[in-house]
Amino acid sequence: MIRRFFHRVRKLIYWLPILWRDCDWDHAYILIVLRHKLRLVEKDLDRDGWIGALDEARNVHVALLHLDRLIERDYHENTYLHHGRKWGRLMDWTTPIEDSPCVQWHCRRENATTPELDAQERKEHMRIIELPDRMRQQDLDALCLILKKHLLKWWT
Repeated sequence: MIRRFFHRVRKLIYWLPILWRDCDWDHAYILIVLRHKLRLVEKDLDRDGWIGALDEARNVHVALLHLDRLIERDYHENTYLHHGRKWGRLMDWTTPIEDSPCVQWHCRRENATTPELDAQERKEHMRIIELPDRMRQQDLDALCLILKKHLLKWWT
């Protein structure tokens, strides 16, 4: 009974920082709570001796990798890195609009030196805009598939 009490105190201390920072208005906090729990499960499976525990620990680890990417939300950084290297710095300028207090904004990449290259850069840029959403959805789908296939094995 005393051992159980101290075990629960340790768990409370483990969860306290997560619960302290928890907010109800962002999906990331749901993922953070899930990640925290899965870290415990992974550690427990690594120590467990039943046949298949190490395989399941690897599945938890893969789920944690997907969770980390979903929480960090750094999909845009990686997708724009190559584009920026290929096409160079984004340059912008404005021109006055005749008989108007407004200006027109223009932009192009420094390596898009011809109208054809400018059109190609814009086409590639439009594809890149959609890529982070697809990557995020792939991580979410993979996480859900892992949970669907393996969750019930992690506590048996």
